Amino acid sequence: MIYVLDTHALIWFLTNSSRLGKKASKVFDDLRAEIIVPLLVLAEIKFLFAKRRTKLGLNVVIQGIKKDTRFTIHPLDLTVVEAAPEKLDIHDALICGTAIIYRDLLNEDVRLVTADKEITKSKVIETIW
Repeated sequence: MIYVLDTHALIWFLTNSSRLGKKASKVFDDLRAEIIVPLLVLAEIKFLFAKRRTKLGLNVVIQGIKKDTRFTIHPLDLTVVEAAPEKLDIHDALICGTAIIYRDLLNEDVRLVTADKEITKSKVIETIW
C-alpha cells in the first residue's frame, strides 16, 4: 500500500502528537508501507516553521525522513500540476495531485493520510485518518 502524506500528518508523526488519527498512526507502524511526501509538504513545513506555527524546521524533517527507507519525496512537477483537482485550494490540490498520480498513472493502491475536511469531502482520492 502507498500512503501520501498531508503536511499535518507528517508533522504530527514526527512529533509523536496525540492528534495523529488512530488509522494514520497504524500507517507509520506498517513496516511494508511506502510513504510518499509531496515536495509541497516540505515547502509548507519550511514556511510554518518561519511563522512559528511548528517547532520542526525543514532540516529536522528531512533528517527524520532520511532515517526511514519507507519515505520517498515526490517532486512538484508538471504531472502533479496536471493531476491537481481544480475544486480544491492550491496546496490541497497539489498534495492530492501527487496521490492521484500514484493511483491513476502508476495504478497503485493509494491512500492520502489527512484529517483535512475539504479533501475528505471532495472524494477526489481515498483518505485515511
